[in-house]
This record gives sequence, C-alpha cells and structure tokens, in this order.
Amino acid sequence: MKGGQELLKSGSRAEFIRRFRGSAPAAQLNIFYRWTGRDLGDLHRLALGDPFSLKPPTPAELLSDPSGINRWHGKNLMPPWLPWLSRFEKVFFRHGAQFFGHNRTTYMRLAGPGYFQALTAGDAPEITRRYGIESPELHLLFDYTSIPPGEAQRKDLPPIRDNQSCPIRVFADLRDFVIFLDRDLLVGPAFGLRNPAKPIGFFALLRHNFPEAATRR
Repeated sequence: MKGGQELLKSGSRAEFIRRFRGSAPAAQLNIFYRWTGRDLGDLHRLALGDPFSLKPPTPAELLSDPSGINRWHGKNLMPPWLPWLSRFEKVFFRHGAQFFGHNRTTYMRLAGPGYFQALTAGDAPEITRRYGIESPELHLLFDYTSIPPGEAQRKDLPPIRDNQSCPIRVFADLRDFVIFLDRDLLVGPAFGLRNPAKPIGFFALLRHNFPEAATRR
C-alpha cells in the first residue's frame, strides 16, 4: 500500500480509514511514518469535511489506561527520510480531573520533555478564536503554556519543567489542535503564539498497540 497521497485519492475519511486499516498494524505504522507535511494537511481537511464523530472529544479518549501513561506514535511535517527529526512520541496521563502530556524526542535533552495540558478545544473559545480554528468543537487542544503541577510528577515520567527554560525552546508557547480520524488516529496543526494566523505545520498521532477502530457516532 502506498502513502498518504495515494490513500487520499479514496476521497472520503471513511474510505481512507477503511483502506488504511486494511493492512496489518506494522504496515499501518510504516505508512504513517511516510506521510509528508502535505499529506498531514490534506488529512486534516479530510477529517474536517467528514468528521469521525460530531460529539465533542474529551482528553479521556487519549487514555487506554486511565491510571497509567499512554503512548502515541508521532509524525510531523519533517521529511520521512529524517526519522530522528520527523518521528516522536506523545505520552498522556491523568492527574486528578486534569489531563496532561509530554513529548519524547531525540533532542529531549536540549528541548526538554515539552509538557502540556490536554483540553477539549470547544471549552476554550478565546483560544480557538485567536487561531481561527474551524469546527473547534471537534478538536482537542494541547496547550504548552499550561504544564502539570509539581505534585503530578511520577516516577515513570521525566522531571516536569517549564518549556520556557530549556536551551532550545522548541515547545515554548506552542498550541496544538487535533481531530480524530478514527479512535486511534489524530491529526492537526501546531501554532506558535507569535503568529496565530499561520500554523507552524501539521502532525499526526497513532495510538500505541491500537485495537480495531470503533465508532463514536
């Protein structure tokens, strides 16, 4: 099976998912890592035009294990032939009634773990208006300006640190908006605070050890 542009010729989100999920999990992951920045932007538009669900998503849907850490494969706009830059992981966890996450990258020592809070984007109307998010009620928001409190520190997580204090401020002032393509696949744009009119780029997340996709309709 070919990569994103070939799959996107299917024309609809539902057909795209049917064809994508028609391969074994290892093959799906290989396709996922081959997506380009253009593919990711097209996938976001596909998800907006044919939503997986019309119900507002909640951060709880990111967690297969509500009491543990939950890992998702990540692919950003960088070229697929640069895996040390284009691949990453996002890890999600719960602290009380709140949901947080951080990034695992090859440059974590310099950029830090990139902690953020995960929210339903529709619950943050001022933020979604600032970035001109279409159909904000269908998105989740990852807000890097809000990090976990110190008491949320766990042994299985890197030390919580402010994104502004890292030598390379990759995650400083970031805000991501993601939409479900199915229950185990997310895509969306990342924005910096300085230029809310234009995204830095698009990225996708694929749940680790994902089960068969289910519907939320």
